[in-house]
Amino acid sequence: MKVKQLIQKLLDYNLDAEVSVVAHHTKEDFTITYGGDEGSTQNNCESVSFYVDRLCNNETLNTKKKQADKAHLQWIHDRIVEVYGENENVDFLIKMREIISNF
Repeated sequence: MKVKQLIQKLLDYNLDAEVSVVAHHTKEDFTITYGGDEGSTQNNCESVSFYVDRLCNNETLNTKKKQADKAHLQWIHDRIVEVYGENENVDFLIKMREIISNF
């Protein structure tokens, strides 16, 4: 759909009505963005997108959380080996390294 077509469809509605985006049966905050070649502006962009803010922010937060969890598991592993003197080749530490590498 082109922006012009969207505007034409919206003209059938009350111009004072609130616009919302619904995702998974929940009204969500959203951001309108644009894209195209480097240096493109809103006036000459090639595409316009509607982003659900919560979903886009969750992706970033999940990535950071996973990185923190991985680092913490590695810290636990290293502490077990270095501080408590456990052999790094015992089965549970081998499994822990496997879990860490799969993050």
